[in-house]
Amino acid sequence: MISRISAAIRRLFLRGFVALISFPPPHSAGRWGRRLGRWGWTFLSPDRLRAISQLSRLDPSLSKATRTSLALQNFLHLGEVLVTGCSLATRSSGSPILNDSQRGIEIENLPEFMKHVRELCGQGGVIGVSGHLGAWELAGAATGAEGYPILAKRYPDPVEQEVVEGVRTRLGIRLIYQDQSLMRVIRLLRDSQMVSMLVDLDIRAMDGVHVPLLGEDAHTTAAPARLALKTGSVLFPYFLVKGAGSTYRFEWEEPIQIGVAESDLPEEEQILTLTRRMNESIERAIRRHPEQWVWMHRRWRSTPEVIMERKTREQSVGSVNS
Repeated sequence: MISRISAAIRRLFLRGFVALISFPPPHSAGRWGRRLGRWGWTFLSPDRLRAISQLSRLDPSLSKATRTSLALQNFLHLGEVLVTGCSLATRSSGSPILNDSQRGIEIENLPEFMKHVRELCGQGGVIGVSGHLGAWELAGAATGAEGYPILAKRYPDPVEQEVVEGVRTRLGIRLIYQDQSLMRVIRLLRDSQMVSMLVDLDIRAMDGVHVPLLGEDAHTTAAPARLALKTGSVLFPYFLVKGAGSTYRFEWEEPIQIGVAESDLPEEEQILTLTRRMNESIERAIRRHPEQWVWMHRRWRSTPEVIMERKTREQSVGSVNS
């Protein structure tokens, strides 16, 4: 009974918060979002301090004043894209306006980007690799409008999952969850479709390898590389970055795949090669737009030692339960 009441209160609070930040129309949501970002900068001190500290990975010689300025811009940016996304979702039923800066937002090169995606799909399966940089939810809406899904992780809290999924559905994002059948993803790739993944965070629930990111090895999901080798698909790095006003633009790089000279390498070596190149593309995007990445995330937390400790604990719990 108490848990149901608690869930109902959380649901009411989260829906109220989403309704509140969704009030400004899309063309002016950015201004209100930056105010929300300023609020987060003021009150979320652990995240603020972590962002300032981790920005040194861009360049150890960056002064604290420079890192503080970049971190502030980061918070303002994240507030802006959050409010803009919620505003668009509230005013659409799965088909937001992405090409009109007066009524919605404008993705300047959306037709060119989607043409390139279709050309790649004409050659085989495409695994879109992107990250929490720029406006990743709006990128999901843009690719979702063309029928291309994103592989996503469920929130541990079912109330949070319910509210966030509602916003994403109204925004037009097509979701496949990690705990659903992997065969669905494989079938789509073998049918020459694109399935995207956000691969820049420390995803504890997924098998990974340690490859460099911003000067230090980071635990990185190996799922894109394994799927690419299994289905013959290419990895396609892309990001939707914020421009001036209510405009955005897609940036992308050439597809990543194993070359002929590397095809004789052992499978695990091929996986390392693909994952390393994937992280290199993410790092280049972060360096181009450092104010648009999630610097408060504990990206380098899962060291090999931490991974080993987790596996030991899981084995211990498993032996006790058995």
